[in-house]
Amino acid sequence: MSTNATEVVESAADGAIPGFVRVPILDRRRTLFAYELQSRDIHGGEASLTAPTAAILEVFSNEQFLRLANHARTLVRCNREVLLEHADKLPDGGEMGIIVGQDIGFDEDTLTALEGLANRGVLIMMDGLTRRAGVSPEVATRIAALLRHVRYVALDSRKIDRGTVSDALHRLHALGIQVIATHVDDHPVFGACEQLGFDGYQGNYLYKPEGLDVEQLKANKLNVLRLLAAIQDPANGPVELETLIRNDAVLSYKLLNCVNSAYFNLPRKLKSLQHAAIFFGVARIRNWVYAMSLGGLDDSPPELLKLALVRARMCELLAQGRPNSVQEQAFITGLFSLLDTLMNAPMHYVLEQVPVADEIRQALVDDAGPLAPLLGQVRAWETGYVVSVKTDAGRTMDLAELYLQAAEWADEVYSFAGGQAD
Repeated sequence: MSTNATEVVESAADGAIPGFVRVPILDRRRTLFAYELQSRDIHGGEASLTAPTAAILEVFSNEQFLRLANHARTLVRCNREVLLEHADKLPDGGEMGIIVGQDIGFDEDTLTALEGLANRGVLIMMDGLTRRAGVSPEVATRIAALLRHVRYVALDSRKIDRGTVSDALHRLHALGIQVIATHVDDHPVFGACEQLGFDGYQGNYLYKPEGLDVEQLKANKLNVLRLLAAIQDPANGPVELETLIRNDAVLSYKLLNCVNSAYFNLPRKLKSLQHAAIFFGVARIRNWVYAMSLGGLDDSPPELLKLALVRARMCELLAQGRPNSVQEQAFITGLFSLLDTLMNAPMHYVLEQVPVADEIRQALVDDAGPLAPLLGQVRAWETGYVVSVKTDAGRTMDLAELYLQAAEWADEVYSFAGGQAD
């Protein structure tokens, strides 16, 4: 992150939407197991682990957050106040649930509240459940009883003892509980957790190349890189773009379906890629071709491409008010920021195959240049550090709202890029 170009965000206006980021948990097949909605403090600094009560409750009632969940199993960290005073506001059953840590205090009141939620069918994940000194036999018995109602348990991969965790996994699995490894931040840790038999995995390993097999790039990846390189030429107009793309029937179909979807609410149906390029502009169509092309990489986890799309759109939104050429470059910078992981190749090698503007290359390889602060702000929002974002007019942007817009756009585009649209 380019800290020399960023500063702590100013206080958000009263009534601003709470800041949350969805963080995927993947299963053994690298498909989505669940999202965790993690709090992001839009007043600056490092985000607290648990959001304020009002923000937690808004997640379960605000349509924007329901769209962010995108019909997937989604969990939000809960605090003691919500459990004891607002449990009735949590939805029964469904795919929305809560995460509770030991900080809530496993006393009679909280255990009774959790038992009530479990009986209502609310999804509950216990985070960091361990034996605690000083717990009375009665409370220990109630915790053991509560485990019979819990769906999931999360264990921090940095703190597990490999000598004892296998037994814990066996006991939890015997109760029908699925166990998630958290803070899985590199592939060796992921491999170790996979061997131990965890059911889900959450951490930064997802965003890092698994191997740097430059000499062994698969044909589908080479074809994508060639197409990305071909459409980079700024001299390409609507006719040239259609010529480059129309030989790929699947890509053409996905792109036309996307631009004609209800999301864009066009006044008339666009019947060709040339018409689409004229209507939306060559730059925007070119960016969508990038997204659709990467969506064809079916050997990459879908959540990886979704994050690349979120970054692309969020960078583009942060560049609003600047020249169109800068907005296009911002989009590409965000989208290509995970290209090394998608390709399992070093970034400098990938960019040798795909000629990009110097400003984009500087941001992706050297974390420098005018586009680096935009990408840095997006990464900061993802990881829990919020930095100041202003338009040229000096108005403070609401990062929380921008993120929700970017995620909704990314889900819509991915539904076509990933071949999941009807």
